[in-house]
Amino acid sequence: MMLSSPPSKYQPFQQSYATGMNNMTNGMQPSYVNS
Repeated sequence: MMLSSPPSKYQPFQQSYATGMNNMTNGMQPSYVNS
């Protein structure tokens, strides 16, 4: 993180952002991965 602010303020956003990126990546994967 390049932010000099306390990480505790941005931790929830960082975690939710990472989860959203993972969900989007899983959604773009071929259907055979889910089968």
